[in-house]
Amino acid sequence: MPVATNKQYDKWRGDFDLTEPVERELDGDTRELVRRLADRPENRASQRTFDGYTLLWFAQRSAVFAMRERSAERIVDGVMAVAMIDSSNVDFRDVTGPLRALRCAAQAIGADVDSAFEKGASLADPKQRTSFEALRKRPENEDWCRFSGVAIVQTKSGPGFVARGFKPYRPTCRLDEAGVAFARLVEGDRYQSSQIMRESEIQPFWLSGTGDWTLKRVLQRVVATVTVSADLRPGNGADWLHQHLLIMVAELEDERAARSILTLAVKKQRRRNNFEMFAVGEGRLFCLFTGRCVLFGGTNYETRESILRFIPGAAEILKAAAQSRDS
Repeated sequence: MPVATNKQYDKWRGDFDLTEPVERELDGDTRELVRRLADRPENRASQRTFDGYTLLWFAQRSAVFAMRERSAERIVDGVMAVAMIDSSNVDFRDVTGPLRALRCAAQAIGADVDSAFEKGASLADPKQRTSFEALRKRPENEDWCRFSGVAIVQTKSGPGFVARGFKPYRPTCRLDEAGVAFARLVEGDRYQSSQIMRESEIQPFWLSGTGDWTLKRVLQRVVATVTVSADLRPGNGADWLHQHLLIMVAELEDERAARSILTLAVKKQRRRNNFEMFAVGEGRLFCLFTGRCVLFGGTNYETRESILRFIPGAAEILKAAAQSRDS
């Protein structure tokens, strides 16, 4: 059966979401192509028209499906997909992330995929080969997730990935799961989430001018933060392409610190800003919800009033997260 080579994953269907990806026809087509070329590498030239980034996303999606199904075969498919990439079609720096995610998934399910990485290195072109060999030589006790740029999160569909930053992350509740819930909240509206990142931070910019010394002090008492980025779907206004939501969810050391940052947010909300916002709190948890047009001179899709429609859902998510501390 011929394999289509001109298809791509669709951002607006959520295909780039690695928390709860839905298997698509393209996954099956790509898997068929990858297995055929892995068995007969002399036909590798036949995939040069296949989009390199489609293969990279297939590899990352395969890592998630592998964890869900506890399937080493899925990981091998992902490794072979990366090996098939023509390095002239992608930025070589984008290759390492998917390979690390596959290593992370293999470690999570206890799968030995050293032979797959060895075969991948033998099939890859010289520029790609260095990425395979660098990862293949890491120590056996390596914490692959820590250095992969992803973290495993539990969802209703099973394990998935969120991005990870470099800030301290010591939550006492299921904060990363709250991040997933916020992504689903805005996706039920007019937005598509583009990234969920833990080990992030609240930039002082969002609350500046409300008491900067107090803000600096209270931000030092944040123990964990998750941020959710989302983009407005096509067709919602003239500037839809440049409309962006950013949701910051933080746990603070104690309720007093959480009340302090909430007070600063309320002050900021009352002012005239170039973005729209609101904030809610629950115990030691704080959420700052912002919306703006990132195009210079553009008009915000959200108004001071319209963005408030998210308050009930946000409050419910924070309450559930706070209760997860005791469960």
